[in-house]
Amino acid sequence: MLLKLLATNYNEPMLINIAIVEDERADIEKIEDFLHHFSRENNVKFNIIVFNDGSNFIKEFTIDKFHLVLMDIEMPLLDGISASKKLREIDKDVVLIFITNLAQYAIKGYEVDALDFAIKPLSYHDFVLKLKKGLRHVKKEKFLYLKDADKTIINISINDVTYIEVDRHYLIIHLIDNTSIRNRGSMKEMNNELKNFGFSLSNSGYLVNLKYVERIDCDSVIVASNRLLISRRKRNLLIKAFNNYIIGETNND
Repeated sequence: MLLKLLATNYNEPMLINIAIVEDERADIEKIEDFLHHFSRENNVKFNIIVFNDGSNFIKEFTIDKFHLVLMDIEMPLLDGISASKKLREIDKDVVLIFITNLAQYAIKGYEVDALDFAIKPLSYHDFVLKLKKGLRHVKKEKFLYLKDADKTIINISINDVTYIEVDRHYLIIHLIDNTSIRNRGSMKEMNNELKNFGFSLSNSGYLVNLKYVERIDCDSVIVASNRLLISRRKRNLLIKAFNNYIIGETNND
């Protein structure tokens, strides 16, 4: 099997570009301190840029400049909701998390596809839960380099892989467009490569992308409308991996 993963290896520091859009100096210092603490504990590198107002942020923002935006809602000149609406006109995919004093403001985040919100005063534990969830959704370039039936080398984004199944000495990589690629290889090797990127075994024959899990039943899991068997030994591990995925933890089954 020709397999190459083009991504930041979880054994090497990742570099994540973060914008803090906040007008209160004390809150800025607290967020920066939390990020530095998390960076030391989790083998992640952050490039942090601070903006004191939504208008300054929008003036300097360009598409793909940041992986994650931490946006205060109550700011002078241009508030967080208004700034986020302008942000979405430029970049529809950057991960956005609101920071606010009032929970009722956060409901407006749905209008601009905010991933989540954190309530002030911030605690490290709550902030880390939101941060991990945000990092889980940050786009990272991850590709499988495979050979198709004609021996042509192709690259497939793992975000497009719904599940992988074993067929004797081959793996069948199922994609979100309902196509599949048959490639020689072992499930053990593939699992080792992908388990830290949101994949988990449902049994020895299926490796599922947790992004596409719709439901977990007693003896099966629904993945992109496909019902796959779960072994008794793997069921609890799959449920744990899925729960961790939802809150942004790395899957380490």
